[in-house]
Amino acid sequence: MKGFILSCSILNTLLLFGCSMPSKPAPYGEEAAMFARKLSAQAENTSTLFIDAAESETARMELETILISMKQQIEEFNKMRAPEQLMAHRQELVSKNRRALSSIDEYLTAIENDAYTEDMKSNTDLSKQIEGIQSMAGEINRSEEKK
Repeated sequence: MKGFILSCSILNTLLLFGCSMPSKPAPYGEEAAMFARKLSAQAENTSTLFIDAAESETARMELETILISMKQQIEEFNKMRAPEQLMAHRQELVSKNRRALSSIDEYLTAIENDAYTEDMKSNTDLSKQIEGIQSMAGEINRSEEKK
């Protein structure tokens, strides 16, 4: 059963993100906005899982799968190059991404060490970080459109 849920989660993620890949490279601002939307959508899928994971092994496994996917997306995005005029914005976004990665790593460590507790149900830090990423990505996209 656990394997089935994990497989479904991974398949869902692959289908969701595999089908939305552009055929040609998009400008950095568009990539940033698309990245932030995908990250936000995944974060929304975790809201009840953060609560359920304290008591449910299945929820912990599903949460772990989503967090790993989010972590991989952030790491891949951080490798992207930005145009020179957007480098300051890129640095700020990468900084926000690193803070989100730190929070994700804390949750993953707790899950892996079977130390996920009632106190970890509130994911407000990660939610705030994702909101900050969305805001910064939107600002980058708007800045690029003006140029």
